[in-house]
Amino acid sequence: MTESSYNAAMISSSNKQIEEAISAILDGKERTWSQLAALIIAVHESKYWEGKSDSFSKWLDEFGKEIGYGMATLWRYFSVGRKYNNLRRSAAFRGREYPPLEELQKHVSAENFELLEKISRVVDEEDIYLTMDEILAGTIRRKELRDRWNAFKPALEGQTARGNISTPKVDRKNQTQLNAIMKAKILDALRKLGPSWLNIQEPIYYQLLSDVVAEGRIKVGDFQNPYEPTYYAPGLVALVKETKYSPMVVHGIEISLQLTPGKMKQLHEMSRYCNVAWLIIPETISELDPDLIPEGVGVLGFKVNGEFVVITEPSTDPSPSHIDHILKGIILKGVGA
Repeated sequence: MTESSYNAAMISSSNKQIEEAISAILDGKERTWSQLAALIIAVHESKYWEGKSDSFSKWLDEFGKEIGYGMATLWRYFSVGRKYNNLRRSAAFRGREYPPLEELQKHVSAENFELLEKISRVVDEEDIYLTMDEILAGTIRRKELRDRWNAFKPALEGQTARGNISTPKVDRKNQTQLNAIMKAKILDALRKLGPSWLNIQEPIYYQLLSDVVAEGRIKVGDFQNPYEPTYYAPGLVALVKETKYSPMVVHGIEISLQLTPGKMKQLHEMSRYCNVAWLIIPETISELDPDLIPEGVGVLGFKVNGEFVVITEPSTDPSPSHIDHILKGIILKGVGA
């Protein structure tokens, strides 16, 4: 399929077909967001609006008032629809077929494709299409997509799309950005696997948390100011309760691409706050000196296929000295404090 023939197929609505579609909507026929988007795209590409309004924007505003939609909503549908068409066109040239925009099922939301477009700035092409498959099949929730975007977003190093500036994308020659992508892949894999990475299939409770801050106060000995605040933030925290009668176990997790002294200090600190301490590294770190790892810390290797392999089993401390601080941080996060 050539690009010109694809575009012709994608925008095939004649003025008569556009008018029929508009009349049906004005008569009360329900349309999904994707059908509205396809119609608006056809109006824009065929210049149907010319002679009816001073500009496409004005036509869109007037059309929105007629059908009870705000202009911002219709612009959003228009934008998301074009992004979907671009992804579909790119996929077609690589032998992957996706349904036309107007044939998307009702469960496929515009918000999900907005998130996919953001994710596509960072991940590999194959990952884009795998995520697209999940969206179309309805097997991925919006929260999961949002979590995935939040995991990969740091790789853009704060770049955002503004005005006429081109949409920022990851520079595959930038090692800092590549490192951020690797960390995001590890985090995404942990979220997808649920508790199975711990060889636990159906615990009665499991949750993976980020941005937990352990907050407490420690004795420093001064009479006027005998305590000072302490703060510690592990990379991730996994809460696991296997059975009704088993204790809640707090797993602390650090992801590292380099075994630096600073990271080893973090691991040592984590063992004071969590029942189980984990270090996750990519399998590309082929030589691991066990003497570098603090005693009791478990080591997981992350494979290129998204699986984890246990390199070193961790020990479990039933009552680490600062466990109450991390539990307080978890509670504060849960209530949004």
